[in-house]
Amino acid sequence: MELTHVCEWNQKEHCWKRITNAEAAKKYPHGARVDSGLFMCELCNHYVTLTQDSKLRKGHFVHSRGDEIKDCPDRNSNQDRNNNFSPENIGIPLKLVLKNNSFDHIEVGFSPAFSKNFNGTVEIRANEITLKKYSAERFFSEIVTYLDIGKEFYPSYEIIFYSEDNKPLLKDPAGMKNPRTVEGFIGDVVLFDGKTGKKIPKDGNVTTNHPYYLLVQQKQAQKVQSVEIHQLDFILQEGKEWRLYEILCTDYNESSARFFFDCHARLSEKSVQMLPVWPPCIQNGNLLYHKEQDLYFELIGEYMDIRAYPGNIQSSAKMQLGQREVLAEVKITDAHQILSMGRQSVLQYVYLWEDSLKREGNKKLILSVKDGDGNSITPGETDQLPQQQQMRIFSSVDGFIKVYNNQKELLEYDELNADTELWLDGNQICRGNRVEIYQGLDCVWEIRFLYRKSVHISTARDSLYQKIRRMQGPYQQTGLDTARLAELLKDNIAIYCWLKQQIIDGKISKRAWEFLVRYYRELQK
Repeated sequence: MELTHVCEWNQKEHCWKRITNAEAAKKYPHGARVDSGLFMCELCNHYVTLTQDSKLRKGHFVHSRGDEIKDCPDRNSNQDRNNNFSPENIGIPLKLVLKNNSFDHIEVGFSPAFSKNFNGTVEIRANEITLKKYSAERFFSEIVTYLDIGKEFYPSYEIIFYSEDNKPLLKDPAGMKNPRTVEGFIGDVVLFDGKTGKKIPKDGNVTTNHPYYLLVQQKQAQKVQSVEIHQLDFILQEGKEWRLYEILCTDYNESSARFFFDCHARLSEKSVQMLPVWPPCIQNGNLLYHKEQDLYFELIGEYMDIRAYPGNIQSSAKMQLGQREVLAEVKITDAHQILSMGRQSVLQYVYLWEDSLKREGNKKLILSVKDGDGNSITPGETDQLPQQQQMRIFSSVDGFIKVYNNQKELLEYDELNADTELWLDGNQICRGNRVEIYQGLDCVWEIRFLYRKSVHISTARDSLYQKIRRMQGPYQQTGLDTARLAELLKDNIAIYCWLKQQIIDGKISKRAWEFLVRYYRELQK
């Protein structure tokens, strides 16, 4: 079957660009073998063959019979798989958890949509063995719930939801089939996000200057220019050797693009994003509450279109060749829908939940950080160590803490359990160290203990932080623009943490907002 979604590396634009059968046949009349690496199928991330021109038939693209995975839609039909979107394309994310730069265990994540009207239990199985079983009480209603499923690597995991009387549900709480199969550790290369630990789906997008974890079986990672590679751990499971690396791509070029292509990922300059623009709505992770029938989204990426399940998108804008951003109008046809954007794998998705929006705001997340004498500690930069060189941390939800030294090496990783106080002592609290506190997966509090000679660095920043803290109402709603401003001011730790707290609270002082916008503009001059 002829392929219609093929790309060639473009030397001028330094990216993969689509090419037609006719264009390729004209450029390479004698064809090109699959091992030449000239052409790749953007639907399944495999190199493909260009056949030779003949009197009976023009040159065209075909898949190799030797491909290990033969699930490309173009193998079986010329129909674009993106038009046949179904919920089975959406994965329940796996997460790699490390402690002190060593592999510790695996977790599986559930969107808040899974907690809706669910009172039973969930069972995680692999190879017909029950790994873990959890009750509905473990699920968060506002953030992604990650559950520990052990240390063993399996090719796939089965997720089964049960009712209160222990009978399998016909559909899971998110409205999809039950049981669900989640792809695990297939092949000899598996890629994870270096910040969240989440497994990158096959053909997922990766970007430059962002850390990733690479898990390689039975061999060492290939060294490539523009990709920094550091081995973290060696894992032996049932006679199989795995090596865990931390990698960082510093430049977008052909060698780095092919490196990630061989890791079943797509290197791009911009990550794929689907951002709600209008009308106002409430978004918690992948759950989007709305009360309108027409929604507008900004799509950022390449060769993307937007799809829904159940039902179809009645009006949408598709990205054309060469486009990077587009505004899409979505007409909602069902009270509960899944909205997705991506190529073959679903890279971005949200659960649309029709709601009056006259609901209580998010439960206020509580975080208390005190010294050994019980005095509150202010985030930011300081040359003063806490009293008794101790920190007492209390959070209303689960999270974790990280402690780094001044060489950016991870010294400590500790789980932060909800409603339980965690103590840090002099082994972690010393000059040059940085402490990060996470609620869920969000870094909400951070402090750096400076050497005394660096105290002048933080004086102006502390003054700015104290100034905006004193600014009160009137208040305005926080949204996507608040999150973007927080990222732009991330170098100022105290301001960044303060803005993250305003996002959690759902409101911000109008005076403080306008002041920080002016402050950022001054920094750009």
